[in-house]
Amino acid sequence: MHCFRKFSLVVAILSSLLSTSSVFAGIETFTIPSVAAQNVDLFGIIHTPLVAVGTVKWTLDVDENGNSINSDSSIDAQFHGILPSAFASLGLAGLPFDLYSLPTGQSVTVTGNGTLVTVDTTFGLAIPAAGTTLYTNVPSEFVTSVSGIPFTSFFATSPDPVGIYMGDNPFGIPPGTLVGDSYGRTVYSTPEPGSLTLFALSLTSLVGIAWLRKRKTKVFE
Repeated sequence: MHCFRKFSLVVAILSSLLSTSSVFAGIETFTIPSVAAQNVDLFGIIHTPLVAVGTVKWTLDVDENGNSINSDSSIDAQFHGILPSAFASLGLAGLPFDLYSLPTGQSVTVTGNGTLVTVDTTFGLAIPAAGTTLYTNVPSEFVTSVSGIPFTSFFATSPDPVGIYMGDNPFGIPPGTLVGDSYGRTVYSTPEPGSLTLFALSLTSLVGIAWLRKRKTKVFE
């Protein structure tokens, strides 16, 4: 019985050390491949989903429990996409665009002992080939549950609409003009590039097999 108690005590101590060592304290910086998706209504004539891929760089300052301790936490989100056919009426369909977080009004907090992250940020959107920029001037709140600090995956949502304002443009629209809104926004992690390549190869193989089966079916009908 005495040996069993000593063994139980050792297990308890080791468990405590392991749980303590898994909690990061200090400033942690890491970058996660991500996707940004939203719906936009613009100029009263464009109503379309808008998707971009890129990265979110997280800088999180937390205590030994995984909670924010000051205002040094931030994100740097950088995404790139192609404007869909809905922008054809403005002659912009097919042009590349950049979507990025802005430092204006940004705040990032970590609560729940490193399991809940809340991000408030504004965004800018640039269409370099058209000399056009758009932006939001009210921070959108994104909330995501995570596994701890640092984390490798997340799914942040911000459903409430936010106004989109005109920046530089060749259309004669005064900068600062409200031209639409964004809603149903999500930002979420994607697999590592190696995983994406493997997935693409697997998908290509499946498509190839399906095509061969279809071709054989036609040949022997």
